[in-house]
Amino acid sequence: MRNNWRKITPQYSNGNWRILWAAIIREAMEDTIFLLVKATIQTAYPQVHDAITEIQREATCTISDTRKVKIKKLEFMDYKLKS
Repeated sequence: MRNNWRKITPQYSNGNWRILWAAIIREAMEDTIFLLVKATIQTAYPQVHDAITEIQREATCTISDTRKVKIKKLEFMDYKLKS
């Protein structure tokens, strides 16, 4: 949670000027998103399903934090293949 203090328009009361401050509270939102990855492959496997299985097991992928987004967890989803 982060507080951003903002100055509100000065007010005149009882012969004195008052400057009021208000805290705008922003809570961090957490959600799950799904990103699709398109990969063009060349493989020696006779069945593309074997290549997909190997990619799921051994491939790595890097997705970095940005200024406003922090990656908390990243994983490959299992692609259920029909045998």
